[in-house]
Amino acid sequence: MTFAAGSLSWAGTQWVLVWLFARFAGGAEAVGQYSLVLAIATPIFVACHLGLRTVYLSLSETYRWSTYLTLRLGGILLGSLLVTLYFSFFVDVSVWLWGAVLLMKCADTYLDLGYAQMQRRGMLRQIGTLNLVNSSGTIALAILALWLVESVAAAILGSALVSWALVVVVQRAMVLRPAGDRSARTGYRRVLAAGVPTMISDSLAVVANYLPILLLARIADEAEVGVYTTAAFLLIFTHLSGSILSGIWITSFRLTFEIEGSHVMLRQSHRMATALIVIGLLAVPVVIAAGSPALQWVFGPEFGMTYAELTLLAVAALPIMPTYVYTVSLNVLNRFAVQAWVWALACGFGSGVSVLVMQLGATPMTVALSLALGISWGRSICVLLLVVTVPRRQSQEKGNLPEVRSLR
Repeated sequence: MTFAAGSLSWAGTQWVLVWLFARFAGGAEAVGQYSLVLAIATPIFVACHLGLRTVYLSLSETYRWSTYLTLRLGGILLGSLLVTLYFSFFVDVSVWLWGAVLLMKCADTYLDLGYAQMQRRGMLRQIGTLNLVNSSGTIALAILALWLVESVAAAILGSALVSWALVVVVQRAMVLRPAGDRSARTGYRRVLAAGVPTMISDSLAVVANYLPILLLARIADEAEVGVYTTAAFLLIFTHLSGSILSGIWITSFRLTFEIEGSHVMLRQSHRMATALIVIGLLAVPVVIAAGSPALQWVFGPEFGMTYAELTLLAVAALPIMPTYVYTVSLNVLNRFAVQAWVWALACGFGSGVSVLVMQLGATPMTVALSLALGISWGRSICVLLLVVTVPRRQSQEKGNLPEVRSLR
């Protein structure tokens, strides 16, 4: 329970930060600038994760912890270099803002792998507690920074300081040589081979989330980006929740798979996905009816949206959580590579939808929301088609086992 609360609290913290920036640091324009920096820095660092957390928790073979740690440190250095080069030469953004985001991303990237080891050792309660400390500390320092200097960069710097303090704590809790580590191989090539497809998938997932923001930054101003960010926080929160819960579900799904097989695990996935889609359908009318008044009441009068825009938003959010359920199943089955193709096809489908809507003369906000909707449903359809074919493939593989053994 503490693990789930702590993990989900970080998604809530992002919402609080956006609210603080909207109310006390410049309104929609400040939110838009912050969102644009995240839209650039986040995909870079996710790519530099190399998919190591998922591989460490899912890969059937055991390799040395130093292998994962070395690859993660290399990824942090590469990500820092790429972000610095990009913002130094291609985007006119305050160095204080992107520098603060860079510090935060470096710390969070290291924590991601440290938490993976703690989770594998069963330290879920400790991870949840650390996440709660991170969230509460971030909010407290952000409020203090905005009260003193009214600066978004100062608020993000406070978040970075909290994350770096947790790095020290996690480093002390980390076991540098886990049980069986000495007899294990280094396995750099195998870990990278499993991690690169996951890295591509994770990177495309983040790009898909931020692609509407990047598009709006090209066809509209920062204030419009800020309005989209606050409204689309429904999508961001749903994606974050799905990603966080995936880390919880993967242990249970893997145990079910190892004990009872893929068919039982997939039935479990279908039940969970059905329940989530029903809950989503019940929430759609609420989002459409109450969305604009709620946004204006929470963030300010400049954050209102039309019913048509809210309909696109609600429909885009509907399949996200069920899709994450099936994604966990594919991870447990070590089908990492197919998910990269899923995200690529989803981004392509969403881009096609947005181009079509743009040609019809729609507003920039409608174009961005259409892009989000196309990506969301494109991904959902692809993942569902993959999951439906898994039982047949598993049966064929099992049916071939006796022949292979007899040939030997």
